[in-house]
This record gives sequence, structure tokens and C-alpha cells, in this order.
Amino acid sequence: MIYTELTRLAMEIAEEAHHGVTDKGGFPYINHPLHLAEGMADQYSCATALLHDVVEDTPLTIEDLRRKGIEETVLEAVDLLTHKEGVPYMDYVKLIGTNRIARMVKLADLAHNLDSSRILNGKGNKKKDTYLKAKAYLESLETPYDTFVLATTNKGKIKEYEDLLAPLNPRILLPSDIGFREEIEENGTTYSENAIIKAMAIAEHTPIPVIADDSGIEIDAMGGGPGLHTARYAKQMGGYPDVWYKVIEETKGKSKGARFVCHIAYKEKGKDVKVFEGICPGYILDAPSGTNGFGYDPIFHSEEGNVDFGLSSDEEKAKYSHRGKACKKLLEFILEEREKSAKAG
Repeated sequence: MIYTELTRLAMEIAEEAHHGVTDKGGFPYINHPLHLAEGMADQYSCATALLHDVVEDTPLTIEDLRRKGIEETVLEAVDLLTHKEGVPYMDYVKLIGTNRIARMVKLADLAHNLDSSRILNGKGNKKKDTYLKAKAYLESLETPYDTFVLATTNKGKIKEYEDLLAPLNPRILLPSDIGFREEIEENGTTYSENAIIKAMAIAEHTPIPVIADDSGIEIDAMGGGPGLHTARYAKQMGGYPDVWYKVIEETKGKSKGARFVCHIAYKEKGKDVKVFEGICPGYILDAPSGTNGFGYDPIFHSEEGNVDFGLSSDEEKAKYSHRGKACKKLLEFILEEREKSAKAG
């Protein structure tokens, strides 16, 4: 079970909604959603599992759940999991297939319903055929590597990785989505070491593949600094834009050469961690240029793209950026592993 405020609220609602209700075997019905939730790997699928049948089987409505504080991501999945009157079963299943979370929960529900001890008579056998058909359909929509945990607290970074890994149609979670809230001490002496430290720490708490990165800007006039301490240096200088002017001052009359560096660590359960590097060469500008991007982007010119990062679009920047290059290598690795798995299977 993933324990967060969202799942705690969902559990309270489910327990109240199913209070005193028993299944056909005489057991408390709440055991069923709890059993499904135990198999979920993030807070949204866990909360959905707990609430998957409350709208269909109790007087509660989606609007009731919304008023109680359930997040829209969960409400959308619960709504799809509610079999509306008059809708043929396989049409209902196909709608579920359009939503990753609903699909995940329904597959767990079908596995429960297909347990041999629940198929007792002819009617049960007829349902079994329907359930098997539904299961086969939903499984045909499943793709490996589509869910990842990204080692960051920055929600804005999710969009960047979703774009960079777009061919995988990824669903990217924050560590808090799997109930991970520990402070990770990044005490490595290289970008790779820090990325690996973060990936390994989170991977111990989830079966979902973990992506972690560490990056920095290395400026010739500053002896290759701030490097590993890029974020800390910006904070010490008063944040942005103050640090831009400090860097411009530091490079005045000196070499303007600089590069962004990124190392991405990728950890799958039961496999060795892999690391991918991306380097973006360029130089520091004499003055900030544009407002796009983040961090040091407005004072950096990419030599490969011949563009000021503060003026470039996200799509253009991704072609040349350090993270874009490292992510491209990660994407190629995942696709190669998928191809190997398909051939082996």
C-alpha cells in the first residue's frame, strides 16, 4: 500500500461507503478494494483501486468524491471504471483502455474475478469467458517502460522528460507519488555518482523504473565551476537573475567558453544501473538574451545550435541541450531493450 494524504482520504471514503457490506462469501467487501490497492505502485492507481466501485455500487457520485477532495486524475479513472447502465460490457472495457490508471486497476480487478475459487457454476463460467476477453484486450494495450519515477521534486521537470521520451508515451511520477519523501544526500564527487545515488535510493522503494539525473554548467573562466555545485552557487549568489550578472562579471575579459553537462542514471528492478551522458558546448553571453528556458539558459549560447538558449523554443533546445542528448541515449537504450525482449519472447 502506498501511504499518502490522497490514499488515506480514499481509504476513509471506501471504508465508510462499504461499511457493513459483505461479499457473496460473507467476507467484508472492503477487503476487495484493499486487495487491489496493495498491488498498485503509485498513489493515483492506489487511490483509484480503493474507490474503483464506490460510484457504481454505492450512492456516492463523482461530484461527491470531488467535494471530498479526491484529485481529478483519480476521478477520471474512477468514472471510466464505473459501468454505466445500458453500456455493453466490452464497450465499457474499451473506454477503460483509454486511461492508463483505469486500465491498471481493471486488470487487477479481472485477475481477482478470474480466481478459480470464484468461478463456481455455469453462470460463473460464462462470466469467465467475458473476463478473459476483457483481460486479453486490456493487456494488448499494455506497453513496457511507459511508467517511470523521476528523481525530482520539480513538477516542471516532468513535462521536459515527457517531451524528451515522447516515443514511449511515458507516464512520469514524482517520488512522492510512490510515498517516497526521504531526503537524499547527494555526496558523490561526479555527476554520475550523484545520479546513481538518487536512482538507487528510490529504486529500493518501487518496482517502477527510476530515472535520476545530475547536471551543471562548467565555465572555463571559473575553473570549470560551478559544476556539481551549480544550483548551490546560484542560491548563494541570490538566485536568478542575480547569478547571471555574477557569471557575466566573472567572465569579463576572460574565456567565455562553457558547457552544460548532464548524467542520467536509469535503474530497473533486478538490473544494473545504466548511466548516459550529454554535453552541450557553448559560451557565456555578454548580457542576458531572452527569457525562455530556466536556470542559466538566458546567458548561454549553444555553439551546435548557434542559438541563445534564452531565445530558443523547447523543441529547438532539446536537440542540443545536455539533458536532451543524455535522454536521447536513454531512449535508444530502452527501445533496444524492448526489441531484445520482443525477440526473446
